[in-house]
Amino acid sequence: MIFTGEHWYYGILQLFLLGLDILAALGAIRHRKFGLCWLWITALFLLGYKIWEYVPAGRWPLDFSAMTYFLFSVAVLLPVRPLKAAASFSGMLAGVCFIVTLILLPEMQYDSQPNGLCLIMAILNHNLLFTGGMILAGRYPFKKTDLFWIGGWLALAIACIEVLTHCFGFTQSNAVFTDILDGTIVFQLTGNTFALPWWYYALYYPCCLALLCLLLFLFFKVNKLLRKQAPAVGAQP
Repeated sequence: MIFTGEHWYYGILQLFLLGLDILAALGAIRHRKFGLCWLWITALFLLGYKIWEYVPAGRWPLDFSAMTYFLFSVAVLLPVRPLKAAASFSGMLAGVCFIVTLILLPEMQYDSQPNGLCLIMAILNHNLLFTGGMILAGRYPFKKTDLFWIGGWLALAIACIEVLTHCFGFTQSNAVFTDILDGTIVFQLTGNTFALPWWYYALYYPCCLALLCLLLFLFFKVNKLLRKQAPAVGAQP
């Protein structure tokens, strides 16, 4: 937990970065040109870094965060309006999940990375995703029809991961999203290793669906709040 363990200071660092993320996002929302530059620089950096990380090694993005890096970059760089809602939701979701676990469970995040440099890059990338997702939510008014694109993206991400892992045998050492899909994430966090009973899945997946609905509800609420920070101008670029 936070303030305990050998690498407790990563949790403190993330708390500080979270404050900077929010301040930077609010500033980028209020100053549109600065916000647009932030989004483009972030998208180009994430896209270039992830191509450099995956392509030479022959790897595939098998985690939700890894796939969101590419979605976010494409949504920012291409004038495809519906993708921006999915990129904003996924960016904030992936960012928040990483940020919260690093604050509360810094040892788990430290142990999930091969070395300190990889952890630093993971911190940078996830904080950029979170900030970028907030900026998108402040620049674009999302509607209930955007639920189709968010749901479609989530379904595509799940389908790709399931096909690549179960049909083609691709694996990834740090694939939290896969653990969430097969239901083992709860038992990994609690340290249990015994076989999962059928009633666990009967409770687990409805709870996951309810949590997703809650997250979508909060996402649209956050979108409305952040939109109030944006200057009153005409069409969005």
